[in-house]
Amino acid sequence: MSLKKLNVLQLCHDSKGPFVPICAMYQKSFDPEKYEVHTVFLHDPYCEQHVNSLQGSEVHFLDLKAKSIRGRKLLAALKIAAFCRRNNIDLIIAHRYKAIYIAGIASLFTSIKVWGVAHTPNVFAKPNRKFFLQHICKHINIIGVSNSVTNNVLSTCPTLQDKNRVFSLPNCLDESREGELLSRSEARKALNINSDDYIFGTIGRLVDVKAHDVLLKAYARAKLNDSKLVIIGGGRLRTELLQLATSLHIKEQVLFTGHVPQAARLLKAFDTFVFSSTDDEAFGLAVLEAMMAKVPIVCSNAKGPTEVIGNTGISFRQGNDAELAIKLLEVYQLTPTDLQALAEKAYSRWHTHYSSKAFTKRSLALFAPSEHR
Repeated sequence: MSLKKLNVLQLCHDSKGPFVPICAMYQKSFDPEKYEVHTVFLHDPYCEQHVNSLQGSEVHFLDLKAKSIRGRKLLAALKIAAFCRRNNIDLIIAHRYKAIYIAGIASLFTSIKVWGVAHTPNVFAKPNRKFFLQHICKHINIIGVSNSVTNNVLSTCPTLQDKNRVFSLPNCLDESREGELLSRSEARKALNINSDDYIFGTIGRLVDVKAHDVLLKAYARAKLNDSKLVIIGGGRLRTELLQLATSLHIKEQVLFTGHVPQAARLLKAFDTFVFSSTDDEAFGLAVLEAMMAKVPIVCSNAKGPTEVIGNTGISFRQGNDAELAIKLLEVYQLTPTDLQALAEKAYSRWHTHYSSKAFTKRSLALFAPSEHR
């Protein structure tokens, strides 16, 4: 006798940043013979591209106005409660605090199990959020995308320490993403950079957490005049960072590309990937992409990225541009054989710990009831 399929609702505030591939990652971890997955974006209008990216999931766009997902968010909670009734939802996975809150309120008087995914540190640091999690919606379990985020949730909500409600489930990269990578020559052509230059590169929004200013200062200190620095990403700090590059007299060596769709495809253009983020970086998906692309990595010792890369990269103390400059020079002087060995070690770590197979195994242990295992 076949078991009834369980209905899963994956709830997301919007599709910005990495959240479409993250939703796809969760969706693909559910066996389609045992689960029906619905993915709902609260704030977004219909987008065919997202529908195609989430094949295997029923995708819904509520297109809610910003004011309806502020404050108490009761209208949004009522809409999600009605959605759950119509689709007989058994399990909700909610990404980020607004979705966690709405899912919690919508499911208060039901038997629906709710899992909230914390993608950044200090999600529950505010008193009202802490009270909500510890006293109002006690049926919500929390997933941290890294051990550092999980530990942060437990430190801000200490009453959860002994209640078995907080777990770690690191993000992953699907093995199919490897096939999307452009070759070195194709990627360099796409970026319009010289095929012979030594390229330091990074991918990330131009925001404080990414600490691009530290990277620029370190690159200027290193004085690697026959190299280039490529920074892929857009954001509010663009003008400030351009001015910094000018004042450091490295403007001609630095390429700011702005936002590039599917930027990870271009990673093989880099000789070394540099990740300079602070501790506010919860995970570091770009680090994982560089590991998959077999690009040697210089990475800050921020807790999330350090957890991802392990001992497979070259580390420096976050915020320390003098130390980063030394590390840039160190990796620049490595032989091709040593660079390849470093890259292969990181690739192996991705495949073992952060592939979709590893994610599915971990998620099954969390989400699947015993009769479906």
